Amino acid sequence: KGAEFEVRNSANEVVAKLKTDEKGFSVPQPLAPGTYKVYETVAPEGYQKLTSPVEVTLQAGETKTIEIKNTMQKGQIEVKKIDSENGEKPLANAEFDIVKDGVVVEHIVTDKDGKAISKPLAPGKYILKETKAPEGYQLKEAEFEVNVTGDGIFPIQVENAMVDKGNIEITKVDKENGAVLAGVEFEVQDEKDEVVR
Repeated sequence: KGAEFEVRNSANEVVAKLKTDEKGFSVPQPLAPGTYKVYETVAPEGYQKLTSPVEVTLQAGETKTIEIKNTMQKGQIEVKKIDSENGEKPLANAEFDIVKDGVVVEHIVTDKDGKAISKPLAPGKYILKETKAPEGYQLKEAEFEVNVTGDGIFPIQVENAMVDKGNIEITKVDKENGAVLAGVEFEVQDEKDEVVR
């Protein structure tokens, strides 16, 4: 529906204009016998316009039906994942599902630059859900709607906050009398035995 065409004769003059209806057909136009070129001037919404004309030759009293096939325009969703406090810090290894009509159509993971890009997707509304946060960051519970309208890249930026940091408080006491001992120093190590404080 909504495709528009110009029919040009051998002198490159426009001799007819056609527009398709809901069923994809146009109203036939009477033309003299001869060879014509049909140019698509407007493609249906969400489809690519033909780049070359279709040639057709008509005999006297003949009606010809031309089948025109348009390629659907497809776009890609690009996610950029960043730290919510430092907006310039990209976050790798965040995982997302891209969902359409309740069905997961693709699973993507951000790279070292904090980016992930989908495969080409048909026009429509998609939901982006984070399924796994980068290490040390909170999972983003919110869902994001992305409207793919045709060719091109459809970017979305998602920020993550770091997991809340805990505090360690150490009190050193005398084993015999329980008196608090001042001036004692400690090292705090992580699970890899690396000093973090």
